[in-house]
Amino acid sequence: MLAPSVGAAEVTTVLAGRAAIDWTAGRLTATGAGAPDPLAPSPEVARIGAERAARTRARAALIAAARAVPVADGGTVGSLTTDAGGALMGRLVTLAAGARALEVAHSSDGGVEVTLVLPLEALRSALAGSDALSPPAASETAPTALVIDAPGLTPALGVALIAGGTRLALPTVFHVNRRAAKQDARLGMRALTVRATGPLAAGGLSVVLEADALVGAARAGALVVLVTGGAE
Repeated sequence: MLAPSVGAAEVTTVLAGRAAIDWTAGRLTATGAGAPDPLAPSPEVARIGAERAARTRARAALIAAARAVPVADGGTVGSLTTDAGGALMGRLVTLAAGARALEVAHSSDGGVEVTLVLPLEALRSALAGSDALSPPAASETAPTALVIDAPGLTPALGVALIAGGTRLALPTVFHVNRRAAKQDARLGMRALTVRATGPLAAGGLSVVLEADALVGAARAGALVVLVTGGAE
């Protein structure tokens, strides 16, 4: 498994081919470059062709990067595409085709670089067999986030929470420490600190929480924040 790097405020994993996983932001990025065609009839046409080539290469890089993302119960997304008989690979191609451009950079020589971004939650949803993310149900009582200390945990996609025999995977991000986590605006108004009872096992993390509360949090679209470092 690729080792993540820990900066001042984020946890990231650098992948091959100018791609990276930002576990804190919850996104996967990949960059592709396109050179202008010297035989194009005009600089404008050359730039259009260069950007088209850059987007094509960025999509291919994004698919390759997605296959390299580690999953919580072992292996990578790529190992799952082999087991899924091509269905998952098709979903990855669809996700890459619809990926948003995070940055389009034009160079003075007419070359173009395009960086595409894919939310990790969309990738997790694809692994679960759903191309579309279901909207959360409104709730005035369910927690908006579950903050869990998980020191030493290596970030991976699809970490499940286990409570009272119920096992669910929710949208998840990773923070360096609790101080950084508390500054995350995505926590919402009802962040709940939950205690884990042990290390990650078979892709699941057992927590001290009622099963009904976990189900309610999942239905409300609560964010799971796993703190991989210390309290500060």
